[in-house]
Amino acid sequence: IIPRLFPIVCHERQVFSPTILRRLICDVSITLHYLHECLHSLHADIKLENVMCSTMEIAPSSRFILIDYGNVTPLCDLVPFYGASSE
Repeated sequence: IIPRLFPIVCHERQVFSPTILRRLICDVSITLHYLHECLHSLHADIKLENVMCSTMEIAPSSRFILIDYGNVTPLCDLVPFYGASSE
């Protein structure tokens, strides 16, 4: 079983090192970039409950995985932000 981050952060109150936080942000950012640029989609439910760790213990070698793609929305279905530039 791969652990989710929410219980680790909220219940165990584990504090992450800057190295682990950098890895977390990088891994989630890469996933979001792929969704946006390659699949032209938006993950509409980003929260700790939807991030899992690749290892049982969080370590600098851990990878973080964004899950729950049930609310993914194609970018073409989104209404443009009112007042946003059309450029």
